[in-house]
Amino acid sequence: MNTHTKFISAMPSPEETLPGATLMVVDDKRWPLLVYERLLGDRYTVVSVKSGGRAVAMAADLCPELIVLDLLGPESEEMATLRALREHSLTAVIVVLVAIATIQSARQAMLLGADDFITKPFDPDLLKLVLRDGLAARRRTAQELACAP
Repeated sequence: MNTHTKFISAMPSPEETLPGATLMVVDDKRWPLLVYERLLGDRYTVVSVKSGGRAVAMAADLCPELIVLDLLGPESEEMATLRALREHSLTAVIVVLVAIATIQSARQAMLLGADDFITKPFDPDLLKLVLRDGLAARRRTAQELACAP
């Protein structure tokens, strides 16, 4: 399901580090939030949120550049959260994590605005790579738009 089947270690060199980004992680369980904070806290300002409603409310004020959203499945209320996050965070890179991947859930997530889709359990280096590359692409696009006549 994942398009990132082959990759080199996602440990960034100093020139690859993109400082100043805020990463919002949305998961209904506390322990994964702690794992994400530990895994990604050296690269990003990690804001952990335990509910979709709170994430949507915070996104308007926080303006995260990156969002990691844990989905339960294609019919879950997290899909509504994904839609609302995309509406409020037009430029954020949204990465969806899902335990049970189906073509339907991947397709629906992408149609609702996800930038990438990763199945769990996931390789931490893969998540780092997806976030780093997504953020770099968004920043390049923003810079190009700012410089356009």
